Amino acid sequence: MMDQYQEIISRRNITRLCHFTKSSNLPYILGEGITEENGIISHQKVRQVNYLKVLDESRYDGYSDYVCCSVQKINRKLLVYRKNHDELTYFPDWVVIYVDPGIISDTSLFCPVNAATGKGRYVSRGSEAFENLFADELKIKDRVIYRKKGLADNIPTDSQAEVLIKDRIPKESIQAISFPTRSLANERQRLSYWYEGSIPIVQWEE
Repeated sequence: MMDQYQEIISRRNITRLCHFTKSSNLPYILGEGITEENGIISHQKVRQVNYLKVLDESRYDGYSDYVCCSVQKINRKLLVYRKNHDELTYFPDWVVIYVDPGIISDTSLFCPVNAATGKGRYVSRGSEAFENLFADELKIKDRVIYRKKGLADNIPTDSQAEVLIKDRIPKESIQAISFPTRSLANERQRLSYWYEGSIPIVQWEE
């Protein structure tokens, strides 16, 4: 029997979640035996190892034990912000990881805007909170965000809406690893030297 989250995923034709990180983290995400658990791990877990860099030290949303994802498309505003505030200039490239939305469950959290808004004030749980990402209008602080006409069913009303996955996204839930056009060939070759898995390496979609 399809649960309430899978019903929303199916009805709205949501095919993926998107998470971005530095490409230098890929050996730990895709490797075996390098970290206690491979896959995409939360900031809280990252702090427990000394060879990974926490990309957002502040985590104003207060949910450091969750992995942040956008729905269907890259959170471009946040990615641009991260690039502009990136201290690891010797590892300049970023990667977008596409994740199976089937990982969403009762342990997940949802925010119709950037989760840091109001220091996590708009983060909530449950299928209604998930559905609210696609509401016709969102009342956030002293403003109202209206859903644009013609917006696809699987695109949230606000481009910075987030799904937060508890603790870790396992490697088996990763659908593809994607890079911008300018670095795709180089990154694909670099991965070929050590990664022998079956996860596709693709060009990311704007």
